[in-house]
Amino acid sequence: CLVGGIYMYTRRKNPKENQTVSVLNNNPGECHHFRAHLKDQNNIIWIEIGVHKARSPRHIFENFNIEKMYLIDPYTPLPYCERFATTKLQLEHKKTAQETLKNYEEKCVWLEDFSENAVDTFEDNSVDVVFIDGNHSRESVLLDLQNYYPKVKPGGIIAGDDYNEEEVQLAVEDFRHSTDLGTTDQRLIIEGPNSALFWILKGEINE
Repeated sequence: CLVGGIYMYTRRKNPKENQTVSVLNNNPGECHHFRAHLKDQNNIIWIEIGVHKARSPRHIFENFNIEKMYLIDPYTPLPYCERFATTKLQLEHKKTAQETLKNYEEKCVWLEDFSENAVDTFEDNSVDVVFIDGNHSRESVLLDLQNYYPKVKPGGIIAGDDYNEEEVQLAVEDFRHSTDLGTTDQRLIIEGPNSALFWILKGEINE
C-alpha cells in the first residue's frame, strides 16, 4: 500500500533455497520498481515473447530507451485460445501489431515463430530484458524461462505477465527451485495491478 509516498512491500525467503521474494503492493496500474530499474538505461535490447496486437511493445518503446526489440509470435492458429484460434484472426492481429509499431519499425526485428524455435537466434548473456507473455500454460512458461534466462545479461531482467494466474505462478516457482539464479538479493519481484507482473534480476552466476 502507499503510505506517505512510500510503497510498502513484504519480503519472504524460501528456507531451502534462500531465495528472496519481494511482493510489492503498489498503486494499481503502476509497476514502479520495474520502471525505476530500467528508466535510466540506454540502448536496451529487449525480447518480447507473445506480441498479439503489440500494445505492450508500444508502451515499452514510449517509456524506455530501446535500441532493438525482438518480437516473437508465430501468428498461427492456436486452438487453446479463442482469440487466436483461426488464421483470419491471427492475420488481423499481425496487421494491427505492425501498424501499432510503425513508428519504431527500424528498431523492430519480427520473428514469426514459436519461442522455442527462435531461442537459438540469441547468444547467451546478450539481451537486457526478456518479457514472457505467450502461452500461459505451466509447461510453456517454464520452457520460456529455462530457454531464455541464459540469454539475459548479468544485471538484466527476465519478466512476464499474468503472475496472478495459477499456471504462471507454478511455472515461476518450478523455475526458481530448479535454477541457479546467482547472488543478487532480490530473486523474484511481484508488482503491478493484481500483482500480475513478475520479474527476476539476473545476478552473477555461481561457479
